[in-house]
Amino acid sequence: MEKVEDPKMDVDWVKEQININKIYFDTNMSKVPHKSMKNIDNVADILNKYPKAKISIVGVADRRGSAKANQKLSLKRAKAVQGILKKLGVAESQMKLNPIGEVDSSTKTKADLWMNRRVEFKFLEALSH
Repeated sequence: MEKVEDPKMDVDWVKEQININKIYFDTNMSKVPHKSMKNIDNVADILNKYPKAKISIVGVADRRGSAKANQKLSLKRAKAVQGILKKLGVAESQMKLNPIGEVDSSTKTKADLWMNRRVEFKFLEALSH
């Protein structure tokens, strides 16, 4: 993999190079679905290979529920992913939690709501050894 020059790169931008996808959750749940473990393994592999790299773990909730409850839920989701990454050997210093609560309150369909129940990753520092 090439060194990434942009220190605030959105992981989605390099998804094809390093194969990282968002983690989606069931309604009002913070348990990481088993089918998402490969995505988390990919993140752990990258962070373990590049110990100077840092990521933001962005927790998100759909529009259902109060703003306070959604903020709390998005933090639980981010922490759940962080806990798995720690178990896979990623240093806590490489991870920053960023629970943002509810997003896009204009969603209308079940699919839109599902897309908002997620954790995504953003690089905070470039990948280098």
